[in-house]
Amino acid sequence: MEIKFYAAEGVIDLSNVEFSTQEENSMLSDQTFTKFFFPFDIHVDDVFFHTFGDYLSDEIKDVKSKIDGYLFHENKTHKAVLNIENVEDNVITAQIDYGLEEIPNFDKKLSELPLPKFTVNDIHLHAAEIMAKTWPQVNYNFPKIYTDRYDRDSDVWDAFEGYYNNTKIENGVLKVPNNYIDGGGNIFNVNIIHPCPHPIYLLKLGFKDAGFDLVGDILADPDLQKRWVFSGTEYFTMKAQTKLYAEATQMDFYSDEATTLLLNGYFYKMRKRKYSRTVDNLKPGNYKVQGSFRIKSFYGRITCRVISNGSVFWEHDVYYEQGFQDKSFPLDLTIPLNQTTNSVSFFVEFIPLNPDASDYNVIGFQLTSDVLLDSNAGTEDTKAVNNPNEVDLTKAVPDMTFGEFVNIIKNWLNYDFTPIGTKIYMNRLGKNEPSNVVDFSKFAVKNPKKTFLSKRSFKLKFPDFDAPYKINSMYYDVDGKKLNGQEKEDTNVIEINGYPLPLAKPKENLPLCAIDVAESSDVVGLVYYDGLIAGVNDSKDVPGLVFPELFDKNWLRWLRQRIRGIKFEWSKEVNAEEFSLMSIKDHIFCNNNIHLFATLNKEKTGDNSYIVDIVTETI
Repeated sequence: MEIKFYAAEGVIDLSNVEFSTQEENSMLSDQTFTKFFFPFDIHVDDVFFHTFGDYLSDEIKDVKSKIDGYLFHENKTHKAVLNIENVEDNVITAQIDYGLEEIPNFDKKLSELPLPKFTVNDIHLHAAEIMAKTWPQVNYNFPKIYTDRYDRDSDVWDAFEGYYNNTKIENGVLKVPNNYIDGGGNIFNVNIIHPCPHPIYLLKLGFKDAGFDLVGDILADPDLQKRWVFSGTEYFTMKAQTKLYAEATQMDFYSDEATTLLLNGYFYKMRKRKYSRTVDNLKPGNYKVQGSFRIKSFYGRITCRVISNGSVFWEHDVYYEQGFQDKSFPLDLTIPLNQTTNSVSFFVEFIPLNPDASDYNVIGFQLTSDVLLDSNAGTEDTKAVNNPNEVDLTKAVPDMTFGEFVNIIKNWLNYDFTPIGTKIYMNRLGKNEPSNVVDFSKFAVKNPKKTFLSKRSFKLKFPDFDAPYKINSMYYDVDGKKLNGQEKEDTNVIEINGYPLPLAKPKENLPLCAIDVAESSDVVGLVYYDGLIAGVNDSKDVPGLVFPELFDKNWLRWLRQRIRGIKFEWSKEVNAEEFSLMSIKDHIFCNNNIHLFATLNKEKTGDNSYIVDIVTETI
């Protein structure tokens, strides 16, 4: 039987190499598996040396220990990886992982899928429009979700009410509040807009990206139809508000002239001083100028000016005949700047009472604008939450691979997936009686080893949250189900890295809302949302995704079969060509029972023969 490994560097003919392979059935596991070769030996000859490199040298370098390629095996071509494990004399021990093409993008991050990204005129208006729709009208939505992950005692979040996709009813119309800066330059981060994609949409898109169309029970699953994926990722960006300072003490003068004053018949030798501070390279916008000029004058003229782009915006220019003045000129101005680059200057000229004093500011102003910069370098009190006018679902999916996401849905709702041609079938395990049962009699043996599975037990569990949001687990064995039962040492534990967002009052005085309990980006949160309720985007509390309801309708029948079944084990030498027609997912009939394969281990013993170790479970 022809077996070859094809790589960019060349071809390795494995037709005469002894090897063994193993397959494991994902229907009987909480994980997905690749088939793989066990370690085998390759004798290095001149062809291998010139094709793949010098693996025999004691100064081995510039050779690969992992080679990507394709395996031709059992008349099929598989995406594969050749792993070089060790070298001794002229023999290389290697292993091939293959079968990876079944889901070729399983290692791709959800954010790397071809998810839509597009701009909208106003994200607030767009979100309000989408909120009125449901799946499958739209592939994403904006349900209201409460979170405690942001510290509302901090400057940046002190106006935040705790809601993603917050909404208000104003004059009977649904409004999505904007974050804003008030006339005093104060920032109000009141809302985070965060789209939630639909789980079935993500599954369909992910499999489509791998070249498959998704079909099966999953498409009509009632527990997914009205659920949306909350990612917990930081979808928004931060911008920095422009906040600058202009300060000068009495000793920060730039001009110091001697002057003589005649006062009450006496001549006084004093100093006339000028001060200036300029803030330039300002972006266009409205700038709030707050602060004061402080003047301790001996006598004469006091001049203070605020200058905008070379023009006087405010001025105090008065000659004081009464000496020994202590004046303060507090200002609260709004200066519009509309040039490409702008400047604001502060100018002072006077005769100081005590030229050597430096314990006060002659110029002391803060400039605060409504201009936001694409920078996260500002201080806490200058950061503004930016909800961009775009929808970018690459930032609205959990931080995990597509394979991890599929596995979470599989473990949560008890699905399997099977690639057949260009279709992926995701059907509920144990839901239907098996069809297309294959006669396996020719590969069976009399009196195989049989093990009763009544000692088997299962534990299904969600992430461990603290009260009041703790989610029940379910233990199941031959004696039945037990809510939050304790597993045994050999219990099969199936972990579900996801949870339905509970509906609760986040605070006693607040209305019911979906709660972001996990506050994490690597967990799948599902929120139930079926369109507007009383005109707003509130979610609903619909059971079905936690125990005991989930177990009774999705798991009980299947796990009861797994515990009442019998494990069969036998070995047999078979014709390799004939046996290669069998699939690990086939339902088979032999020994007066319908079986599912658990594992298949094949050892090549001749050109067209295997010794096969077969493990099955009856259903």
